[in-house]
Amino acid sequence: MAGINKRACRSFFDPALSIPRNNGLLCADALTYIVRTAIRNISGSRLLVLYFYDRKSAAEGVFAPVMTMFQSKDDFATLVRRKDDSLKWRMARFDFMMEVYSYNPTIRCAFYSLTDEERVTRFCSVPDEKGFKALSELQERILRGRLKQRIIKRETKVLEKMNTLYALPQSFQRWVRREVLPHYVFYQYRKGKKGMAGFCTACGSDVIVTEARHNKPGACPHCKRSIQYKAAGRATNVWDRTTTQICQRTKTGNLVLRIVKAHATYRDHRNPDISLYENSRIFVRYTDDGKLSTEDFYYSWNGGELTNWKPGLRPRFSYWQPNFEAEQCGYLYPDNLDKALAGTPWQYSQLKEFAVHDGLPLQVEPYLRIYPRYPFIEYLVKLGLTRLAAHVVYHNRDYAGKSAPQNLKGKNLREILGVEKADLPVLQEVNPEPNQLILYRDAKATGIMLSVEFLRWFGFYELKDTDVLYLLGFVKFGKLMRYIEQQFELLRSVVVPIGHRRYERRRSVVSEYRDYLHFCEDLEFDLTDEFILFPRNLMEAHDRTSDLMNKKKIEQYTAVFKKMYGGLVEQYQFAHRGLMVLPPKTPAEVVEEGNVLHHCVGGYAKRVANGECIILFVRREDSPDTPFYTMELRGDAVIQVRGERNGTATTEVNRFVEMFKRQKLLPAMASAAA
Repeated sequence: MAGINKRACRSFFDPALSIPRNNGLLCADALTYIVRTAIRNISGSRLLVLYFYDRKSAAEGVFAPVMTMFQSKDDFATLVRRKDDSLKWRMARFDFMMEVYSYNPTIRCAFYSLTDEERVTRFCSVPDEKGFKALSELQERILRGRLKQRIIKRETKVLEKMNTLYALPQSFQRWVRREVLPHYVFYQYRKGKKGMAGFCTACGSDVIVTEARHNKPGACPHCKRSIQYKAAGRATNVWDRTTTQICQRTKTGNLVLRIVKAHATYRDHRNPDISLYENSRIFVRYTDDGKLSTEDFYYSWNGGELTNWKPGLRPRFSYWQPNFEAEQCGYLYPDNLDKALAGTPWQYSQLKEFAVHDGLPLQVEPYLRIYPRYPFIEYLVKLGLTRLAAHVVYHNRDYAGKSAPQNLKGKNLREILGVEKADLPVLQEVNPEPNQLILYRDAKATGIMLSVEFLRWFGFYELKDTDVLYLLGFVKFGKLMRYIEQQFELLRSVVVPIGHRRYERRRSVVSEYRDYLHFCEDLEFDLTDEFILFPRNLMEAHDRTSDLMNKKKIEQYTAVFKKMYGGLVEQYQFAHRGLMVLPPKTPAEVVEEGNVLHHCVGGYAKRVANGECIILFVRREDSPDTPFYTMELRGDAVIQVRGERNGTATTEVNRFVEMFKRQKLLPAMASAAA
């Protein structure tokens, strides 16, 4: 360090001074150290030297410093004597060397004489402070100066990075206002009047509206854009916020993603206050070894010495809670993308078409990262199959093997999607999610060509492809759709004793219909009889066949259960916050669970024995023998959790199940993947 030559300072460690035996400081029990000082010229530098003597040792006649501090105007260092009499340099400031803050607040120092104190005061030259306080303040200033220099050095690199950016295009703000932010028609409500004066924020026109209702959607009579009606007298504080982003080339030829937050307030609906501020930046480039490199920066409101931009992701309290300032998923500005991506590895990536097709917020960085690995994304987007492309970009590890919606190693349409060219019109009209593609493909393999209407119905209500495919083995898809809708309307109001609806979603009806047909198969009912195939009341028919199954299968799989029990305990037994998971010991326990809770798990003994699924009991720790909730697993996925009379899980149980997944299922998945 500048100002101190440590090698030369070693010869000044002990000045061979002594303290008279009758000095009063030697009898001051409250003191730990007696400090003597000197000014020395060491290697051309004028240094203040402080010698620290242990009071107890000095009182016994041992006059050797335990440490010597060398102080210059811009540096300081302390040479400390160890227990084995070797010397070691320490760079800590005086306050921490004396451990006055946290380690031992009883340590006290005193100058040997007033001259020693005045020497320190003059050297440090700190206004209104003297002695040890002046020394501490000088060292604090030195440390602050060093920190400032480090910050400036770091921020200089950040500033150089930021200076490679071009200004945002002038059309960007117009795009945010017209295409991203919601639009409204503020109207003057008049009772009994059909035509009411209004103002459209989309086109800035005065309009006459009819049948307008506060907060209801509509269309502007002038520009025909989608809007939301707002009664001017009630909408006194309307505001919106959203995340947008723009992809640009830097002056060095690399890419940068600029995240821009947009806020709009409509206190004066004719002159809304719209503000944009850049929130974070992601620099993207390819390294010399062909790997994608990204650098994240965020705008800090705390400021800095040279710039407010700081490297890294924005700090956030929790990744499990929404944080508007930290989110990087937003609407992508499309107008400059062709120019920005020209000549880059993403020139033909169809990023613009991907962003515009559905008009939804997206994260761009994963798209840029995945595209070079799976360039067929370009063709999926060109075909209008953007949801399958999105699955490759954002969820390409979700599936494996035969259940994968797409073959990521495929070279053509047949290999990638598992369909023929003749199937494209249906798929393009649906723009399927992965489970819709799987259902379409598997149904086709059995000779069933599903319609666009059925695929959309299946996807809209988020049904399970395995359940529906099983049902299609007995029922034509048109009849299946009509029957599920009819039963849902009939049963949607059924409430179980604990207050939950048994059929909250169509998915619940499909699941029970699948169970019902399973039971009918096992009981060897005639499923060509429409009276059996389409019972008038599915709930009653399901419960009735479940009871029959319980009586027939109660002891059929006892040996298999006993063999499986030990492994299930080791793999799945779990407890957390008053709840616990237990595996069944025998099929009789599964049946008893179904009887007590009045649901269909009693008929699952065959599936458990055949390895088709795993049944686990969720119990309260204070009453482990009392049925509470039942959980079904397939592989490492929780398929359903049901309580009394097929009631859905409470918030308490849902939280417990999520913790069970994290502690038991996710590690197993990671281990299997490895």
